[in-house]
Amino acid sequence: MKEIGFKQIIRDRSYGFVVFAEQGDCRWYLLVKQLSSGSWSFPKGHPDPGEKAQQARIRELKEETGITDFKPVGSKYFIDRYQLFKNGQLVYKHVVYYLAKTSKKNGITIPKNEITKAGWFTLKEALPLFRNSSAGKLLVRIDKYLTLNS
Repeated sequence: MKEIGFKQIIRDRSYGFVVFAEQGDCRWYLLVKQLSSGSWSFPKGHPDPGEKAQQARIRELKEETGITDFKPVGSKYFIDRYQLFKNGQLVYKHVVYYLAKTSKKNGITIPKNEITKAGWFTLKEALPLFRNSSAGKLLVRIDKYLTLNS
């Protein structure tokens, strides 16, 4: 077996929201398509220097989608952990997501320097979009949680 060496293993932590809207019996989730990876995910990002996690996730939601009319849902959070290779280095990614609800499914504005698309998707529509299977599994857990606690 060939041994693979890494210059450095990077541990990366981000914060975000899983934003949803409900209309009748249907629940919609907000997803964004990342410019850097081409993958669909939830709005998230790194804290700026001196910024707390709560401030970072609110800022990132606004920066990546333009959404400011939302309400955080409780204090329950969900963690997504996965690995990726970036510039030849192994990255252990740890993302903490909180839930947020909005009554509006319009008014999304995306910054062209980070996000290529954004949209609202049902669970069934969203699952095939995730190349990172951990995000799909996370969304299934969140959808079950919301169904049981609504």
